[in-house]
Amino acid sequence: MSAFGEWMCSDTPSQEANLIAKAVDLVTKKGKVLSQVCSKYNLCERDVVSFIIEQTEYETYNTVTEQLSNKKHEELF
Repeated sequence: MSAFGEWMCSDTPSQEANLIAKAVDLVTKKGKVLSQVCSKYNLCERDVVSFIIEQTEYETYNTVTEQLSNKKHEELF
């Protein structure tokens, strides 16, 4: 299972999955430099980028699904 899948689905995600999630937050929300964050937490940049991609796909799917659901609901009324 990917780090994102583990972080989302596991009751007790591994320390690595939690560190990757923390790194993603630092990079995407706080504007930190990917290479520096990965070096600090001893993470592979590829794992952090994969997490970002999977998280973005998940969020996009949920947003589109919600929008379509709202549109169908509006058409009924």
